[in-house]
Amino acid sequence: MGCGSGILTIAAVLLGATHAVGIDTDAEAVRCSEENAKRNGVEERVKFRVGEARGIGDRYPLVVSNIDSDVLIRCAPAVARCVDGGGRLAVTGIWRTRADDVSAAYKTAGLDAARRTTEGDWVLLEFDKPDL
Repeated sequence: MGCGSGILTIAAVLLGATHAVGIDTDAEAVRCSEENAKRNGVEERVKFRVGEARGIGDRYPLVVSNIDSDVLIRCAPAVARCVDGGGRLAVTGIWRTRADDVSAAYKTAGLDAARRTTEGDWVLLEFDKPDL
């Protein structure tokens, strides 16, 4: 979610995922992501598309996002729906002062807090989706 340059999507397949999907609301970010996938030789294992979380009908065992806290909060219900039962969500790019707000949004969306990692002023939050 929020593929930007495609780094998270590309890293996923380089680290062993069989395939990965990146989505962004910015068509230019998707174009850059596709170019970076080609440069890294993984274009056959990744897919990028323009859109928003609420438009995704698929579910994934792992969803990763590095976007603004306000967007993470606003999109929490849609992002949570993208996580398959028994899957995990990792969200980062969160200022320490906003971590509790983001966490509350995803708990309200039905996810269970799993881990919080802080480095300086930045926070990574991980959530598990109960297996349905």
